[in-house]
Amino acid sequence: MGKEKKNIAVISAMEVELSYVDEYLSQQEGFQKIAENQYLHEEKNIQIITKVLGVGKVNAAYQTADLITEFQPELIINVGYAGGLGKNAKRGDVAIGTEYVQVDFIPYLESNRPQIADSPKELVELLEQTAKKLGIPAVSGKIATGDFFLHDTKQKEELIKEFHPIAFDMESAAIAQVATGKGVEFVSIRTFSDLADDHAVDAFENGKLVKEDDEIPLERRPVVLALTAVIGECLL
Repeated sequence: MGKEKKNIAVISAMEVELSYVDEYLSQQEGFQKIAENQYLHEEKNIQIITKVLGVGKVNAAYQTADLITEFQPELIINVGYAGGLGKNAKRGDVAIGTEYVQVDFIPYLESNRPQIADSPKELVELLEQTAKKLGIPAVSGKIATGDFFLHDTKQKEELIKEFHPIAFDMESAAIAQVATGKGVEFVSIRTFSDLADDHAVDAFENGKLVKEDDEIPLERRPVVLALTAVIGECLL
């Protein structure tokens, strides 16, 4: 990622997935909170914008389009939860998106299929290197998106066979499609809240993620990884 990336949007589907941004940036020298969802490093001219989009592809798409119109970010980072699909995936691992696919978009003509750009290779490599330094277990690859909560082992296996993704969520590919259409670079960073199988619902209680005693809590990992990597690069 080049040093020109100074206007950065960090977005999520749910408030809890962004909850650590404020605390993290308050600990970084030079950053000031200038509005409810805006942070500025005046000396380096770095602006961080945050936004909660809502769950699902429609919310993700129209809210991302509005965000781009209002703030014109050069880079959009989507953080949050996902179901892990890799063979050796574990709860708490982090997926770094390299490419994105909508598994429930079935066009009549192949020419109608959405155009979705890959995440920049140099950005993915920066995130991989940062994850190693932070001790965050991370894997890079395709993220699959659909408008449903994946909690069926058979369906999971079918999606893996057809699309070969490392993770499944309900927003990433929709955001990526909008970002591609608007010419904005994009990456999704998702922590595995579950393994998208028959036991996926056990990871949640009353709609909230069941907590574990982790050094870096699950919902914080994508935020810590994203901001450590990107801010560090911008400050060079």
